Amino acid sequence: MSPVSVEKCVSSERWDGKTNPRTNKPYTESEKWAICNWAHEKRKLSESGTILEGVSGKADIGYRIQMIRWSTAYINSLPNSSFAVVEPAYVRGSTENKNCRHLPFKGKDGKVDLPHLRNALVRVNQINPLSKSISVKDLRSAAKRKLIPYAKEFLPDSIWAGGQNE
Repeated sequence: MSPVSVEKCVSSERWDGKTNPRTNKPYTESEKWAICNWAHEKRKLSESGTILEGVSGKADIGYRIQMIRWSTAYINSLPNSSFAVVEPAYVRGSTENKNCRHLPFKGKDGKVDLPHLRNALVRVNQINPLSKSISVKDLRSAAKRKLIPYAKEFLPDSIWAGGQNE
């Protein structure tokens, strides 16, 4: 991408192209590239049908958005394999409550979404079962057993990769 196209991209995203409102300093070249990359990713997601709910183009300008919020409809459309743990009652069909599927961390394509993986790891000790088919301890242990290998693979420098918090 040439410098002219970067400037054009930044200006087309309705940012003044001069000042980062977070730092009140001029954008660096790497921040301008980040804006353009973020805009490109946003366009690709919109074209693929991913719903971007609650995402503001000006949220943390100059830096790649850490996590695109998945809409409830998108999460509900995910297969069970996208979640860290699914309560046995939902698997058996005893309940149709999709909230019995906890901590989504993979997209529809089956690929791990790193921001959602990080979020799942942080929240693993906060989940509670909605049915009586599993205890709190067993639910959280099952989620950890599924998430920690992914942490070791995708987040090797994290505390989770070392097996801590198990």
